[in-house]
Amino acid sequence: MKRRNLKKLLVLFVLFMAVGVYPLQAASPLDLYYQIESPEQRLYFRTAIARPDGRDMVYYWKGSVYLSVPGDVFAPPYPGAPGNYYAHGGGNGGTPLFGFEGYNIRRVVPYVDPETGLESDTDFIMATREIVFYTDPATGEVLDEWTNPLTGKTTPVIPVLNEYLFTRYRVENGELLYVGEINFPVAPDVCQSMEFTGTIGTSPEIWGKNYAWYADVFPRYRLNDCGRYGIDDPMNLKDGKYTSTEIFDFYTPKHYMRRILREDRPHPPRGRWVPKTSLTWVREGPTLPWMCMSEEEYPLRVEYHVRSELLRSWHQMPEDFKAKMEAYDYPLGGLDFEGWQQAPETYIPDRPNDTSWSIFYSKVLEPADQTWAEWCASYD
Repeated sequence: MKRRNLKKLLVLFVLFMAVGVYPLQAASPLDLYYQIESPEQRLYFRTAIARPDGRDMVYYWKGSVYLSVPGDVFAPPYPGAPGNYYAHGGGNGGTPLFGFEGYNIRRVVPYVDPETGLESDTDFIMATREIVFYTDPATGEVLDEWTNPLTGKTTPVIPVLNEYLFTRYRVENGELLYVGEINFPVAPDVCQSMEFTGTIGTSPEIWGKNYAWYADVFPRYRLNDCGRYGIDDPMNLKDGKYTSTEIFDFYTPKHYMRRILREDRPHPPRGRWVPKTSLTWVREGPTLPWMCMSEEEYPLRVEYHVRSELLRSWHQMPEDFKAKMEAYDYPLGGLDFEGWQQAPETYIPDRPNDTSWSIFYSKVLEPADQTWAEWCASYD
């Protein structure tokens, strides 16, 4: 056998052994992105999920939180109310409680098959974390404490500090599929549910010069359903059951579709571009646990209305917000300021997504060995 042919055989043998010994590398975010055949779904990936290059992207949020009183049962306006937007001056509905300012930072991380322990080549996790401050509606300053005009209690204000938020997606037969939250079955009446309607990952609606995706989400779960949070204290929730409505609308200019249509596998996307997307978010839900208002006693809700824009990275965040975040004295102890400037690099399979209730329980009530009622009573 000629020496040249022998060298070829040796090279092939080495390659064969390498493939046999080492598993094939799992699909990267860009690989998964290129498996998506629909241009609309590719644009949705860039709009609502993460950058295909695996780097972080950020949604910056700013808006208001209002009081909603069904039947206006507390009319006339309670003493000390900051006022509302009703010209007739009657009732509490629409009373501005707080400003609401913060961000969500996200990236794609691999999904590990719990049966094989291997990274999936079809599924991935959108891993995010978020901080949102409750602010003075008049000045925009971050609130450290708040006096409840209905109860007279002055309590610490606990900002939104959701460190781990994981959502699972799949690319199958060229289609982007929403699988759901980790450890959160998307099914009604099965321990807990998160029903939703909308255009998540599907073809968007067209509004003027924009594509519009929307998601109308209806979480319904008890704090101890199936041991998800393991919280036996109902806190301020009626029967310990959290119920809310969250409405998301993403608007992306249609001209970005031209970039999507020019993409091809041999030519990776140029500039690691992020579409100039705007988002509106509306939420109707319970009063927060630190407000010390039981749903059994106070038949009212709070309404959030937020505007948001998509940024390439943390570095594009407004400088005044960065300053607020760095100077803030967090009531739940030290905060790794630099760590919160990036999304989680891995996901934790057994950890449910953080909420204001789970954080309040684990960071406030458990360390003090108090029930929610005891904690609130200490501020009488």
